[in-house]
Amino acid sequence: MQPQILVSTDLDGTLLDHYSYSFEAALPALQQIEAQSIPVVINTSKTLSEVTLLREQLNNRHPFIVENGSGIVIPKGYFQVPPESATLDNDNYLIDFGANYSEICEFLAPLKQEFNIKGFADLSAEELQQATGLPLENVRLAKQRLFSEPLLWQGTDEDKQRLIAAVEAHNLQALQGGRFLHIMAKTDKGQSLQALKDLFFKEWQTNCLTDTGILTIALGDSGNDIAMLKSADIAVVIRSPKHEPLAVQGRQQTIITEGLGPEGWNQAMQQILQQHIPQPT
Repeated sequence: MQPQILVSTDLDGTLLDHYSYSFEAALPALQQIEAQSIPVVINTSKTLSEVTLLREQLNNRHPFIVENGSGIVIPKGYFQVPPESATLDNDNYLIDFGANYSEICEFLAPLKQEFNIKGFADLSAEELQQATGLPLENVRLAKQRLFSEPLLWQGTDEDKQRLIAAVEAHNLQALQGGRFLHIMAKTDKGQSLQALKDLFFKEWQTNCLTDTGILTIALGDSGNDIAMLKSADIAVVIRSPKHEPLAVQGRQQTIITEGLGPEGWNQAMQQILQQHIPQPT
C-alpha cells in the first residue's frame, strides 16, 4: 500500500501570486490533486475569515491552519471523531495553542506607544489596504483575528530586538512574515502541521487507507514557512520576486522552483505527483 499524501501550502507568494493574489497558474496541479483525493491543507498567516472566503474560491473542503500556526480549523464532520482538544465554533472545530487575541493586544498596548508602532488593531481598513494591496473586503476579513497581532514595523533593528525581547519575556514570540511582524503564541506552522498530520493518520488508519504512513509535501516562500518546510518529507521552496530562495536545512527532500509563486507551485506539484502517484500503463 502506498503512503497517503498530504499537501500543506502557504498562500501569499506561494499558491497566490505576490502581487495579484491570483492562483490561476496553479490550477492544473490543483485539479490533478483533487482528482487523486489528496487533501490540500492551507497553512497561512491569514485569518479564519480570510481562508473561509478563499476556500470557497478554491473549492477546498479540508482542514486548515491559520495565523502562522496559532490555530487549526477542522470542518465539522470532516473526521469521524472530533479531536479531544478542540472546541466547536459554528461549523468548525478549533484547536488553539494558548494565545488569545484580546490578551495579546492588551499586552502590546504600552509597547506600541513606546516603540511608536501600529498593528492590525490600530490601523483602519483603508490604511491596511494601502499597506497590503488587498481589496478592502479582504482587509476587513484580515482584521477579524483570533490568535495573533501583526505589527507594521518601521523602526530600527536595535529597537526591533528590544521589542522581541519584551515579547519573549511574556511567553510569546515575534515571527517575521512577508510584510508584518506577528506577535503570537510560541508555536509555528510546522508544529501545527504535525498535530494535524497525526489526526489524518489516525483517521486513515481507522479507515484502513494506510499502513505505511503519510508522505507530507509542504510549499512556502518566506521565513515563517521554514518550520513547516522542515517538518515535511518534501519541502518545496517557491521562488520569490522579492528575495533569494529560502535555505532550509534538515532531513527532508528539498525542491527549489524555477517559476515564481503559483507558476512554481504548479510545476513542482506536477513533478512530485508524477514521481509518487502510480501511472496507468
